[in-house]
Amino acid sequence: MVLSLISSTAQQDLMLYNLPNVAQSIYVNPAHAPHDGIHIGLPFLSSTSLQHSNSTFNPAKLFENVEGRVEFRTEAFLDNIREKNNLGLEMSSDLFSIGLPIKGHYFSFAIRDRLSAGLVLPGDMLRFPFIGNGDFDATDGILDFSNLAIDLNHFTEYGFGWSMTLKDRFYIGARTKILFGKENISTADNTIQWITDPVDYTWTVEGDVMVQSSGVDNLLDSIDGNALLENGRIGKYMFGSSNTGLGVDLGFGMQMNERLDWGISVVDLGYIRWKEDNRNFTGVGAEFGFAGIEITEAFVQEGGSF
Repeated sequence: MVLSLISSTAQQDLMLYNLPNVAQSIYVNPAHAPHDGIHIGLPFLSSTSLQHSNSTFNPAKLFENVEGRVEFRTEAFLDNIREKNNLGLEMSSDLFSIGLPIKGHYFSFAIRDRLSAGLVLPGDMLRFPFIGNGDFDATDGILDFSNLAIDLNHFTEYGFGWSMTLKDRFYIGARTKILFGKENISTADNTIQWITDPVDYTWTVEGDVMVQSSGVDNLLDSIDGNALLENGRIGKYMFGSSNTGLGVDLGFGMQMNERLDWGISVVDLGYIRWKEDNRNFTGVGAEFGFAGIEITEAFVQEGGSF
């Protein structure tokens, strides 16, 4: 399995672009030289970020005040549902970082723990609680769950950065990174559908699905409190993974005047080869039928409470 790391625009990125004197600004453009002093970041005393995104669940659009009470705007919610509804989460924490200016150059090193998770919910799955599976006018009795997908990546990043300024106006920089993958879960080839017969209302769930994973044992150990860090095995956690990869960040910028500068960067370009603790779960050509439960005298008896 190979993972390409692609950056997504988020509020933290926008803020860091406008805070070039903050040491973590090199994460969005490695050409930034934050300041002339030495920077040192320690665990729990340095940068920690949490970002969330979604395309459907906007509280400002889904709730309204009506005569002093809050009501859910059902019609607005249904109108806002897309065929693919995205939920995203990005987390990163600096375990250690240092920056040193030396003779016009700026050198940096950072160890970061990073997690990215994405969930795609199909439109029919979100509509189901409101219209059910038997609205044949709206769905023809077919609920399509083929867009259901999950993508989770957890890894530790060791980044070495360099930047310099040319002729007091131009600045360039780069960061090379060694990556140690912890957990990865992704879906592929999903064609699941829930079909309801318009005559006798029997159900048929059919389709193919594949879930690819790596490091699931580590994830389960974290849930039940038996993870490497919780057992004090810091070295094993930091360097023990065989899921390794490389990454690179590139940046360029120009100071136009005292108040205006511009820059361009490409970040999180790279890969992780997931080779350890790989497990794939498949349901190829699976089909499940349900025709209801027959109510007989065993269920209904004279004078019974049922």
